[in-house]
Parts: sequence; structure tokens; C-alpha cells
Amino acid sequence: RSYMIKNLIRKLTPIECERLQTVEDNFTAFGIDEKHQIVEISNSARYKLLGNGFTVDVIVHILKNIKERIKNAIR
Repeated sequence: RSYMIKNLIRKLTPIECERLQTVEDNFTAFGIDEKHQIVEISNSARYKLLGNGFTVDVIVHILKNIKERIKNAIR
């Protein structure tokens, strides 16, 4: 979540993390509470949500490769 520029640490923003996960900007910004009200999600919760997820594009790539390898193994 952070990287160094000239010995200074810069933390990635939630939006930058969302982009790395290939989801829309502010995808994790809001949620629904137990009263079915729309609530804003804290940045720390957003980082946790994004960190516990899988990048969809990576999963698609892996599955396509598995499919191709199975096709080639059957031949």
C-alpha cells in the first residue's frame, strides 16, 4: 500500500488501490448497513476490502491458461 520516492514513503490512496484491482473508482466507498442505509466506508476498511480481494483480470488470465492447457492435454 505504500512505496518510496526519494526516501519518502507515499501511501497509495483507496482509489489507486481500486484501479490496481481493476474495479471502478470509489467502488468500495459506500456500503449498506444493517438498517439498509447507505453509509460511507472508512479508508482503512476500504484497504482491507481491496487487500482481501482477487484481481479479476488476473483470475480470467489464469483460467484461460488452464482451459488452453486442458484442451492441449486432451488432444
